[in-house]
Amino acid sequence: MPNAESIVITRTARTNHKPLFLQMKKFLSILIIALLFLTACQKKPVYSSYQMIRHQEWNMDNILWFDIPTPDTTNHYDIILSIRHTNRYRYQNLWLFTELNGKADTIEFYLADEFGLWLGNGVGDTKEMPVLYMTDYQFPPDSLITIKIQQGMRDSLLQGIQDVGVIVMRNEK
Repeated sequence: MPNAESIVITRTARTNHKPLFLQMKKFLSILIIALLFLTACQKKPVYSSYQMIRHQEWNMDNILWFDIPTPDTTNHYDIILSIRHTNRYRYQNLWLFTELNGKADTIEFYLADEFGLWLGNGVGDTKEMPVLYMTDYQFPPDSLITIKIQQGMRDSLLQGIQDVGVIVMRNEK
């Protein structure tokens, strides 16, 4: 028979483990609230439209027209041009001839850096590159503005251009 000194009493500590589904429910709730908060804080475009380039081959003669209805004329806006392209595009830059209500302009997009790495955002072989076209633009009252965009490269047919877009964002100065 063991004596009193040789008896070792061990106790296991009880832990209060919540079931796994309750832990996951709490985690998912926090994640959803965080995502809602982040998306609510982003500026929403007043206007956004993209025109698909058929077969990803933009012919020099193909002029794209964007008719933008006049938003609130008391505010100022930024107008952004955006190009979506694939790895089939062979150049570092892209020249565009633009016209905004009769006023002509020439814009150069840099789509790749000096090492040939694509700039902009995207996954896979599709990249999107936005460029600020007009800043602090105030729309004329009661009118529709038209933006015309034509590719201005030396090649008459550009391979790898998927979409061309115009985005209007309220300038929050």
